[in-house]
Amino acid sequence: MGTSNCTKLVTSDREKWDKVFGGLVNLLKSQQEQLETLLKERHLLEDRIKTQHERWVSDIHLYEDHIAQINGDMVKKDMACVLEAAKGDLMLGLKQREASLHKCRLEETEDELADFQALFSYLSQNSKANSEATSNGKGGRSYDLKSGGAKKLEAEVERLKLENEKLVAEKNSEVSALLKEKTFVWNQYNNLESNLTSKLRSKEAEVENANEKIADVLANAELLQSSNDEKDEIIRRLNTKVAKMEADTEKWKEEISKLSRELEFLRKSRSAQVTSIMKPCSAQARTSTLGSRSCGRDISNLIDMKVSTPMLTTVPSKGGAKVLKNQ
Repeated sequence: MGTSNCTKLVTSDREKWDKVFGGLVNLLKSQQEQLETLLKERHLLEDRIKTQHERWVSDIHLYEDHIAQINGDMVKKDMACVLEAAKGDLMLGLKQREASLHKCRLEETEDELADFQALFSYLSQNSKANSEATSNGKGGRSYDLKSGGAKKLEAEVERLKLENEKLVAEKNSEVSALLKEKTFVWNQYNNLESNLTSKLRSKEAEVENANEKIADVLANAELLQSSNDEKDEIIRRLNTKVAKMEADTEKWKEEISKLSRELEFLRKSRSAQVTSIMKPCSAQARTSTLGSRSCGRDISNLIDMKVSTPMLTTVPSKGGAKVLKNQ
């Protein structure tokens, strides 16, 4: 009877200790799985942040190259505009010079025409005087000579008059052509200026759009940097937590090893006590009264020893883990 009670007591203690060890093993496994999950999430977060940062940096470089190209194109367009304006000014100056030369020639021709007209009026007056003299009865020979000279002068004046009119017509046509060419050049210059102005405005709009995109990229980069800082803070906290959990794990390992040694010691001591109890009981089995008293005395001694022996229970710690404690 006493032997069976002792065996049941040892078996129940072993079951309790097995449950305690099973709980500790499960707790350690769950902590290890949590640590591995946190490490995987950390690596994934670092890779994602790195990829996003590289993408933003490449976008910034691309926009900077695009702006540099646009600025180069604008410089080329400005140089082309300056060149075209210089060409237009040169052509306009040449045409103005030609117009001034033709104007001077026209003025000279008009002066010559005025001289010819004065000469023609003078010759006309002389011819009238000669005709009056012939009508008064002067010699026929002198009249014939004067009339012949007057005809020659009239013919010369007519020729000069025709040449003058022809020259005036030519100069007028040249002046009108120069004016038309000047108007055409001015129109071309105005069209070129308007086209270049529109192109310049479009390039400025493109530059403004590119600057806005760069500003957006920089703002996103700042947001990403702040997010990276937050993630770094979270990673730092996780690292601190992991380090604390590792320290707790080491502490639990030490406690488990200590408890294992104590359990082994208790098992050995209890097996020795059970053996020492079973020997007197078998030796005194012939005397029932004495055997009963001896077994009862030994069982009471075993119960007293159990009461005096500190029991180990599990107490939850701050981190959620169970720690064994003596009772």
